[in-house]
Amino acid sequence: MSQFLTLQGAVAHVDMPLESGPTTFLPYSQRCEENYMLWRREDFKEYYKENKTQQPLEKGDAVFFNPGLIHAAGDNVSFNVDRMANLVQVRPTSAAKATLRATGPERPTQTKLFASKSIE
Repeated sequence: MSQFLTLQGAVAHVDMPLESGPTTFLPYSQRCEENYMLWRREDFKEYYKENKTQQPLEKGDAVFFNPGLIHAAGDNVSFNVDRMANLVQVRPTSAAKATLRATGPERPTQTKLFASKSIE
């Protein structure tokens, strides 16, 4: 349940072009049932390389995402950029949690994202 109540994010302190390796994301992977265990699988590592997305950040940009979204640092192949960002997690207060428990969010439908034979 905590992945549905928490936001993870980063605020860039310097410009981070793609060469500097800003965070990479696998879209919709927060819906994958095996989520946190997939990163060890060689077939998944290849899938991630082929399907990840990444955006350059400018100083002051912020990105927030579900912590269940599969993500990783990109490779810094630049010769002149040292990445610098504040990493943050935002969680609701206990009052907000009590309200959610009382009203109850619907549990999202689990989706199987990886349909290739080698991943199943």
